[in-house]
Amino acid sequence: MNKRIALVAAGGLALALVAVGGTALAASSSGSPVSSTGVITGCYTAPNKNGSSQLTLQNAGTSCPSGDSAVSWGEQGPAGPAGPQGPAGATGATGATGATGVNGQNGLNGQNGQNGVSPTVTVLAVGDSNCPAGGDEFTLNGVNTFVCNGAGGTQGPTGATGPQGATGATGATGPTGSTGSTGPAGVSGYTTVYAGFSSGGFQLGTLSTGQFDAVCPSGDVVIGGGYESYPSDNLNGENTGAFYNAYAGTSFPSNAWVVDLYNPNVIDPSYIEVEAICAAAS
Repeated sequence: MNKRIALVAAGGLALALVAVGGTALAASSSGSPVSSTGVITGCYTAPNKNGSSQLTLQNAGTSCPSGDSAVSWGEQGPAGPAGPQGPAGATGATGATGATGVNGQNGLNGQNGQNGVSPTVTVLAVGDSNCPAGGDEFTLNGVNTFVCNGAGGTQGPTGATGPQGATGATGATGPTGSTGSTGPAGVSGYTTVYAGFSSGGFQLGTLSTGQFDAVCPSGDVVIGGGYESYPSDNLNGENTGAFYNAYAGTSFPSNAWVVDLYNPNVIDPSYIEVEAICAAAS
């Protein structure tokens, strides 16, 4: 069917096209005002008193109604001018490694060189006029070349002490020394003195501390001692006669063995027996 659009002609050929009902123009193989080559066909009426004409799209390959004139135009406008050059593209990825080339041919052998000449070498002693510190003299084709030793440098600083060496072998036994002076008198023989044993022990009350001693005979010195406390167990399982201290007497008899004890038992007393080991001074 024919599609109608309003046409306003100004100056005879300038046309403004508005599709009626929102219909867009598109090429069709049949029944379309657009040909297969993109040419649009239309028919327009004679102008009215206002100079306006009506344009009707005409199916391609058909004729306009009587009294209308045919008109056509391209669906695609002419090509525009060339756009500006675009920016350079990103660097492409590195191509694959090419195949290994063919080995080249071997080059020609070079000519033999001339035989070299060795110099004569003479060792120069210290004090030589050319090399005061000694050195070597090289003679080649009548030309003498001297290579001299450098002068001795100044002594360097003392190096760090090295690690201690291994222990040397034991030396021979030295001569016997002279006899020393006679030492002080020592002790000879010893006896044990018991205190509290004959009486059933010194009594130490519950939750109490006490000091007990066994005294050596006059002229003897105390060299050690000990004590015993009993009972060793009590009703609540606490140790009786807990040890505080034991020592040779100082503030009172210096020849006595003294013990300081504490009884933590809340029910039973403890009984203490002390013994001193005495030696006779000679």
